[in-house]
Amino acid sequence: MDPMEYLDSLDTFGMKMGLGRIKPLLEQMGNPHRRIPSVIVAGTNGKGSTCAMCGSVLSSLGLKVLLYTSPHLTAVNERIEIDGKPISSDKLKEGITKVKEASDRIESPDKPTYFEVLTAAAFQIGSDNDVDVIVAEVGLGGRLDATNVLDPQVSGITSISMDHNHILGEDPVSIAKEKAGIIKPSVPVIIGPVCVGSLMVKRCLRTILTTAAENGSEAVLISGSRGIELEKRALEESGVPDWRIIEVADISYDWGTSADLRIHRSGSKSVMETDLSLLDRVMDGRFTTPLIGRHQAWNMASAVALSLVTYPVARAKKRMLQGIRGDMNKLIRGAAGDIGDPIDGDPVRNRIREGLKRTKLKARFEVREIEGKTLILDGGHNVEAGWATARTLNELFPGKKVSLLISMMEDKNPLAYLSPLNEMVRSVHITRIDNKRSMDPDLLLAGVVGALGDARSIHIGGDIEGSFKDWFDEIGGDTIGLASGSFFLYGELSRIIDNRYVSQNHQ
Repeated sequence: MDPMEYLDSLDTFGMKMGLGRIKPLLEQMGNPHRRIPSVIVAGTNGKGSTCAMCGSVLSSLGLKVLLYTSPHLTAVNERIEIDGKPISSDKLKEGITKVKEASDRIESPDKPTYFEVLTAAAFQIGSDNDVDVIVAEVGLGGRLDATNVLDPQVSGITSISMDHNHILGEDPVSIAKEKAGIIKPSVPVIIGPVCVGSLMVKRCLRTILTTAAENGSEAVLISGSRGIELEKRALEESGVPDWRIIEVADISYDWGTSADLRIHRSGSKSVMETDLSLLDRVMDGRFTTPLIGRHQAWNMASAVALSLVTYPVARAKKRMLQGIRGDMNKLIRGAAGDIGDPIDGDPVRNRIREGLKRTKLKARFEVREIEGKTLILDGGHNVEAGWATARTLNELFPGKKVSLLISMMEDKNPLAYLSPLNEMVRSVHITRIDNKRSMDPDLLLAGVVGALGDARSIHIGGDIEGSFKDWFDEIGGDTIGLASGSFFLYGELSRIIDNRYVSQNHQ
């Protein structure tokens, strides 16, 4: 069977959580993931952006990086990138073939899922291509996600919000516990601003810090200026062995997001090098990401912290391997090359800035200018994403109204997502994308009316081409276009736009 046909055949079996299939599968493959330093990032929102920035930064620091993310937008190759470029179809097929061969050797009726096969293929491709580090985005949750077989150098949790409740739990604390399942013994964890604006924030943070303390893991919190003292107290009371707070301040926009990052240390003044030592030497300064939105400043801080914890270990392993190769070359040619510069604050900081600048990520408040019209394409689909989008619209386009094109998956909550956008939406165009999990337009209509009321203009379109045309015609003057609700919608719209127009992309 063709490898891609085999992969597509697995999609019909849906999602099955747990590590009981992927662990024996990877053992059959020789555990390729254990040969490579890694980063693992969970979170309801922000994990894709954080992973993209982290991968770009580590690449700028001279490491060969495999970035594994999901979902894909237009082609499955997008899920696996090496140094910022999607792998070729041939490499993907080779990886999937090796996974299938290993799976066939396992005598079990419980075969791996679509996501598990891609995860195992990504790790195999990383090993086959001698990457220095894997940056992996958790697919769903954390504790039972296939990526959680990794033994990472650092873990990251970007945010906690209500999504996939039927799988992860009916309250933020239960979801936080699932995501904290990626924390490993003695492995540092970077924690974003969990549950911003929620009364559950203290309980969620306490849940994560308790898990970190139980594992003897150092903790780094990403914080705004107002929360510093409260978070210091939470860290001091948590029992984690060492901690830092990275303060995000003075956020500004210029078709990107800039912020000052300032580090606050724990009271312990160890003279020994620790996992967090490079943060102390490098973190303070102003940094900029091309990704747009206040929330991206927080994600940027997480990405820089993840990179700085990972870099020394990945670099040391790379130097060791280069040294071995150098010794072999020395025997053959009588000389060995230079194997790297010493780690120093300013050069590392400058390379981080360069890596952030090169970050590319689609469908995260992606602004396109087409025929004088402003279109924003975004994959947001839960309440936290709704608030982030509303805040960014108000900050970048004050006074503008929105024409909304929306489609969602059947397990999402349109009322929760759309409520933050209530004041700015002038008209709504509901469509349905070609996906078996797409929400019925009549059900989506009920959520739209519940969130926005029925006084504004609401249209239920047929095919997506017609909905796009009606939506596009309304954009102009004081009205900008927002297409959101699903990453799958982005893929469909991107093809339409690329086929019809030459657009200016601000990312």
